[in-house]
Amino acid sequence: DPNVPSGCITWKTLNWPGLGGSYVPVKVQVRGDTTDPHGFSWITGSLSLASKDQIVLSKLFTGTFHKQNKEENELTKKLELVEGIWYSDDFYGPHGREWVKVSATMVGHTLSALVAVKITGDPNVPSGCITWKTLNWPGLGGSYVPVKVQVRGDTTDPHGFSWITGSLSLASKDQIVLSKLFTGTFHKQNKEENELTKKLELVEGIWYSDDFYGPHGREWVKVSATMVGHTLSALVAVKITGDPNVPSG
Repeated sequence: DPNVPSGCITWKTLNWPGLGGSYVPVKVQVRGDTTDPHGFSWITGSLSLASKDQIVLSKLFTGTFHKQNKEENELTKKLELVEGIWYSDDFYGPHGREWVKVSATMVGHTLSALVAVKITGDPNVPSGCITWKTLNWPGLGGSYVPVKVQVRGDTTDPHGFSWITGSLSLASKDQIVLSKLFTGTFHKQNKEENELTKKLELVEGIWYSDDFYGPHGREWVKVSATMVGHTLSALVAVKITGDPNVPSG
């Protein structure tokens, strides 16, 4: 909303709420003057995980958050249709097959566009960079929507990136067709057959250690794949729980 836009933290607890347990402290981000980009501040409240699908939050007033049933969630279905790992054998020309991660993104205050970030890259647009982004949401089997594609001619110029306009169609549930100076097709990788996905699923997730952190005891980390050069070939672990030496996050 105008006070706290999408993509901003709205609240954060100071510790973990137990299921059906007592309230824990929470900080809620607010802003009174919607024209002031630096006008954000935090107020203190309390939060309870009242049930497995209900959070109750109190600050100046009380509100309830409900966890959406995945099977009934149209937004989830919309996201699952397009989000994930895709590849193209022809869009990137002589660079051959490249992999991208497609995610939903915001236009204004609504989830109504797509952005593709390179998993594998090339000298023109390396991995980790946005390769294309739509200006609105493509309907399944529908007409083309505008898309911006990131390009770079001089691979030695770190500031040489620019955007060209094209069009994109979600031709089927596993095929995206993108046209700019030429046409290319992206294919959604079948999860069961995707070696890259299998590689990620083997290591990505929540891990814990009872002995690595010494007297601090059990600590939890989130392990994710990361890039070395142009390949997905390393791991990074971020603390979920922390200690005075290296805090969470």
